[in-house]
Amino acid sequence: MSTVLFLLMFFGLLAAGMPIFLVLGACAAILFVVSGQPLIGVAQVVADQLKKRGKTVHLAVVSASEMWGGILNAAVKLQCKTIVIGRSAKLTLAEQAREIGLAWEQLEDPRPQFNLEIFTPGGEREYFLLGPHAPNLTANEVRLVHRLWLRFSDLVAPDVIHHHDVVHFALDEVLNELQEGKESDVVARLKEHINHNKAGKPNST
Repeated sequence: MSTVLFLLMFFGLLAAGMPIFLVLGACAAILFVVSGQPLIGVAQVVADQLKKRGKTVHLAVVSASEMWGGILNAAVKLQCKTIVIGRSAKLTLAEQAREIGLAWEQLEDPRPQFNLEIFTPGGEREYFLLGPHAPNLTANEVRLVHRLWLRFSDLVAPDVIHHHDVVHFALDEVLNELQEGKESDVVARLKEHINHNKAGKPNST
């Protein structure tokens, strides 16, 4: 009966978005009061259930004063490639990914790249990358880079220009504007761009 109780609490809290180490702690405390079963026994129940599903499980205890930092530091020490968490009940997916992304920035160098998987209550997964990575460009963005490349190819001839030159040049121009004190103007244009995208309106470029 205690195992059934634990599993119901475990998967219920995990689906609600609570990080797995907090889920284990909460379930362990409740189950210990109800049945006297200690934490190691609770953790072993989880391990046994996951092993039955073909998963390799190694139990570990991690102490931390800050949730995301604790998760990331443990992942670094364990040389993990993927971090899997549940969907937060208080934050949007983007906000949750941003919080753990900001925590990643606080790691000591060299900071490894991680795959981040966030499970929703419906069982679906959202994927994110922690650390510098190539952007996932849309078809429209790829076409825009290509269109600019075609135009600049004629203008700079006989010099040769590549698509990555167009992207690099554009990024340098934005950086130069920020360094020249035009941050408010750049941010205003960026917000306008974001709003155009949200409204599904074509960009003037």
